[in-house]
Amino acid sequence: MDTLQIAHESALYSICYTVQSVVKEASTQALHRILRNRITQAKTKTYNKLHENAADMNINTNITEKDVEIAYDAARRVGERWMSKLLQAGEEDAVRILKIVLKNGRFFED
Repeated sequence: MDTLQIAHESALYSICYTVQSVVKEASTQALHRILRNRITQAKTKTYNKLHENAADMNINTNITEKDVEIAYDAARRVGERWMSKLLQAGEEDAVRILKIVLKNGRFFED
């Protein structure tokens, strides 16, 4: 392998790592939003019940498979918007890698 090929492969590896990191971060942020909304709703309900003298302090912070799928969908939308920007910029290698990562769809798994 010549130096140019090695440099190209290194660049592809770097692009792949960046793409995976961005999509995983988008999934994580979406999951945080889901939990934050659930906690806020539970606190509001609890606050209202306390004023009715019926305290129910049960706040569900369990992450469900549906929550994960919602987070993945949000990350896919981010990835698709990013892909359109990369296409406009002519970044064919990054687009190809992003398509593979988005097709995999399991962004929390390494």
